[in-house]
Amino acid sequence: MFTVSHLQDQSLFIRVFERAPIGMVLLSPDGNLIRVNRSVCDMLGYSKSELIKETVQAVTHPDDFDKDIELWIKLVNGEIDSYQIEKRYLHKSGDIKWGLLHVTVERDEQDNNNLFISQIVDITEQKITAEKIRESEKLSLVGEMAAGIAHEIRNPLASLRGFVQMYQEEDTRGTKDLRNKIMLAEIDRINEIVSELLVLAKPANETFEFGNIADKLNHVVTLLEGQANLYNVLIIKELDSDLPLIYCHDNLKQVFINILKNAIESMPYGGQVLIQVMKIDTKIQILFKDQGSGIPQHQLEKIFQPFYTTKETGTGLGLMVSQRIIQNHKGKMRIESEVGKGTIVEISLPVG
Repeated sequence: MFTVSHLQDQSLFIRVFERAPIGMVLLSPDGNLIRVNRSVCDMLGYSKSELIKETVQAVTHPDDFDKDIELWIKLVNGEIDSYQIEKRYLHKSGDIKWGLLHVTVERDEQDNNNLFISQIVDITEQKITAEKIRESEKLSLVGEMAAGIAHEIRNPLASLRGFVQMYQEEDTRGTKDLRNKIMLAEIDRINEIVSELLVLAKPANETFEFGNIADKLNHVVTLLEGQANLYNVLIIKELDSDLPLIYCHDNLKQVFINILKNAIESMPYGGQVLIQVMKIDTKIQILFKDQGSGIPQHQLEKIFQPFYTTKETGTGLGLMVSQRIIQNHKGKMRIESEVGKGTIVEISLPVG
């Protein structure tokens, strides 16, 4: 096994290694960590003694391990002298960290003791920023498409609804009542989708004013109590009594409606939805906790993407619209879920 004593100038090497602003790791041919510096420990959340006990596989995202090990085998076998890839690492907390990994080998032909050096640049922030830019561009494109589609649909839709209502009035004996009701329901469904598209198309500079979160939530709960009763769902509210006013738009109600409807519909056999609202420092925190079936992790990662839905009759726009509204309020929206245990939607809004 290679040790640092094989280097001609141990002292200089150790100083450079330890003080490097990027992650540095010495590896044995079998992939064990021989030495790590402070930068890589900070990146992954381990102490040096903890990290040395881990393997490369243990701190690598499972989906990225195969491409790393394939290049590593070629390096060990002498087919290549170095390689560079972007890969995901697992922080001690379970969070994902992105790293730009560059691995080189210093070969000692005399005694066949080879030194494998990994340099890891933390590019997590760059990845997050790039993803936000992509989402912003995607949202902008969807907004432009939404505006054109919605306006083209809305006018003929109004005409169609008018004719169906006329047929309904002419059917004095009610022989076509079921047909007319179904057509009206489907037209209203299309109109609901068009309304969501128009929300996406609206500019961010809408009229804001100071409002009471408790009043808005109480109004939404009243609207959806009938649906909750049909699903045998109990809505429980725990709201702080002295909540401050926040600078908001009335479309916050749409967010609460979308989330509460999702929660109710996730419990077809009944359950509870707990709504908690509290002031934490300079933020208002709103939690919706249901006892539904939960959302698998691979679906949760796509939940805010346009037209992605976990429901058979969903449009895939409700949560995307909700996220945009919350972002326009300078707030944040986060979803946690576990299959079989339920979902928590957390909204954080600034006070004042």
